[in-house]
Amino acid sequence: LGDVYKRQAEAVKGIRDSLLDKPQSELTTDDVSAAMATYVGKVIPMDESTSALLQQLTKQMLELSTENKE
Repeated sequence: LGDVYKRQAEAVKGIRDSLLDKPQSELTTDDVSAAMATYVGKVIPMDESTSALLQQLTKQMLELSTENKE
């Protein structure tokens, strides 16, 4: 189980490293979804269209999660 947490922490760090140098309060779903696609693209090779689809899916998931909290 420790290895799972270590990999999760590495993934989160990789995504954070991909984010622009903006305060967290200024990040948009576009920023976060692009960072996630960039990180996943480093782990799993993807072409540009696959990366764009992943970014679109991630953005939709983020938007749905924030809608459900309101």
